[in-house]
Amino acid sequence: MPRESRAADGGRDSIRAGPHRQTIRVHGGYFLEKLKGIRSRHIKEVRGRGLWIGIELDVPARPYSEALKREGILCKETHDRVIRVAPPLVIKRDEIDWAYERFKRVIESC
Repeated sequence: MPRESRAADGGRDSIRAGPHRQTIRVHGGYFLEKLKGIRSRHIKEVRGRGLWIGIELDVPARPYSEALKREGILCKETHDRVIRVAPPLVIKRDEIDWAYERFKRVIESC
């Protein structure tokens, strides 16, 4: 097995069994529920697993990603209409609240 594959497997195994597992589950669920509360006619679906979250829109996502970047949030548009959110595994609740306020402001204003 190539070295890169072994490193990826080790990282995945560390997440599954490591100390961040509970944090990922709890904080991911908290962030997901907050994002689901954003009201916009352009949101089709908000979905996620752990801290990996996708916000599917009915319009191109790039302008939203760029506006979020100006607000201090790094995210990526995927498949043209999805904002992909992948915060650090060590994110804290107050940081999620900070990020949520920016997501809410950007998404509700566009």
